[in-house]
Amino acid sequence: MLVAVGVGVAAGLLGVVAPAVGPVGGSAGAPATSAARAASTATDDCVMTVPPGSTCGVLSVPETRGIEGTPTVRLPYVVVPGAHGEDTVPPVVVLLGSTAFADLDVVGLTTTLGLSTDRDVVFVERRGGASAKPALRCAAAVDVLSGVFAEPTSRKTAVSRMTGAVEGCAKRWAADGLTVASFGVEQSANDLIELRHELRYPSWFVYASGTAAPVAARAAAIDPKGVSGVVLDAPVFDGGNLRPSTGLGSAAALASAVAAADRAPHRVPGWRPVVLNGDTLEAVVDAAAADPARQAALPLALATIANGGTSALDAIVEPAVSTIITPDVVSRWLATCAAPYRPVAADGVGTTLLADLTAASCAGAGIPITPQADAAVLAGERPTLILDEGGTAAADSVESLSFPAADRSTFPGAGSPILTTSSCGSLVVRAWLADPSSFRSGLCAVDDAAVRVLAAADTHPSPRLAAAVASAPAQSAAVFAVPVVFGVVNLFWAIGWLVPTIGAILRRQPVLGRLATGIAPVFGSVWFIGCAVAVLQNVHSSPATVLLGVPAAVPWLSIMLVLGGFGLTPVWQRAPRGRRLAVFVLSALWAATAAWVVWFVFGWA
Repeated sequence: MLVAVGVGVAAGLLGVVAPAVGPVGGSAGAPATSAARAASTATDDCVMTVPPGSTCGVLSVPETRGIEGTPTVRLPYVVVPGAHGEDTVPPVVVLLGSTAFADLDVVGLTTTLGLSTDRDVVFVERRGGASAKPALRCAAAVDVLSGVFAEPTSRKTAVSRMTGAVEGCAKRWAADGLTVASFGVEQSANDLIELRHELRYPSWFVYASGTAAPVAARAAAIDPKGVSGVVLDAPVFDGGNLRPSTGLGSAAALASAVAAADRAPHRVPGWRPVVLNGDTLEAVVDAAAADPARQAALPLALATIANGGTSALDAIVEPAVSTIITPDVVSRWLATCAAPYRPVAADGVGTTLLADLTAASCAGAGIPITPQADAAVLAGERPTLILDEGGTAAADSVESLSFPAADRSTFPGAGSPILTTSSCGSLVVRAWLADPSSFRSGLCAVDDAAVRVLAAADTHPSPRLAAAVASAPAQSAAVFAVPVVFGVVNLFWAIGWLVPTIGAILRRQPVLGRLATGIAPVFGSVWFIGCAVAVLQNVHSSPATVLLGVPAAVPWLSIMLVLGGFGLTPVWQRAPRGRRLAVFVLSALWAATAAWVVWFVFGWA
């Protein structure tokens, strides 16, 4: 659209100057049976887009097993049939800890990544999730969390407010007949057993990422005959609230950035009010590390903040905070209360803001935080594959747990979940599922998803421009309207100047004055093309650059803009009186572009 506008402006100036869902196959007693087919629904009834032939259903289970009259919990699920698999191939049930069920890219996970090539793939909502009934939502707690990020708040005050908010929600849940303690790991692991029985699968593999890992591990321990093996992708066993690890750079760099943010809190511009102090900075860094490009930008951003560049993380903050403040955040926290969990230190030393708020939500709901369990209790002795980045918070959280018979594969810089960020990771998972006993490392390049860590020489910090790039598409497009229109106008102007100039040279006519009028359009076009090439090249080779600013070459290219501005003088001198208005418009566009560069690229004013 911006290009079209630019072409229209240029033309004006130049005229003056120059699937359907079906049943899952299988017979009675086979891995996919009439029980699954009976649950099939129309595509419109599925909560996400699914591949053709998939089955959508709802699992109904008691809220608290063993208690008569307990409420019913309804968990939607999806079964994607294997494209070429046999009924004897165990399926895999997928649990993604940080992704809402309705937001799952089922087509991408099954078809694009090939998980459903040789086996059925099952997806199921977790207890208390947004698509489950009942859904454990606590708007008051979400408001408290939003407020902590919006205004500087002491840790003690934040904990007190969160405890009170969840207490209020817990009373409402209790009035509705719900037992909050039944929405944890133990009951969720038993839900998987009941789903397997309903679908009549003799056994299956369980894949889990992030905070869903304790459910998968516990399911393997209590259902050893029904679980062929467990894949733990960037597993988190502490509720996901470890202090960010040295995998993002040196611990000293993080500590220095946190101290600087505490001394001078920074208000991040944007539609969501966020103030970065030490606590919120740590939370943002931990969340941002899940994305390979953002992870590659973090070391330089932290060093910049430590040296007083408070706005270095502006482009990263909004997407990171969006993964923290979600409508179902409290249900995710409550699921960790009675799970294997690293206890919060009594004095708060060594804990993060989110760790303390998680503990506060557990206290508000009246659920004790249990100590970390034995690995044998978690996973028994089932075959286990662990994917981690090495040196990250997720990897650290599983280091103290010893998983018998575990295969490990490390993917440095891959983010999480590794299954979706790394092509090698998805290949490793598929190979392991095919035959865990013959698994070997070195199948592929484990660093295929890693983005080159950004160095200071790679980029010129431009926080305003980086934040604009990270904003909504409409806002981002509006920010680039001025340089795009400028570039298109100058390109057409340069062509309109070059053609008659070449003709004059061929006719051996005087061209000295004409050459002078070409300075502005030529230098303006060089600036636009040079900047575009530098940015596009960096987006491909170093995508972390645009998260902090612009390629280092862009400020130097601004020399072309200055020289082209001087080239407007002969244009004014040679313009007939009837064309002065067009020259004025061109001059105004040039001035607007120069102001844009000063404001967004150099960050002055």
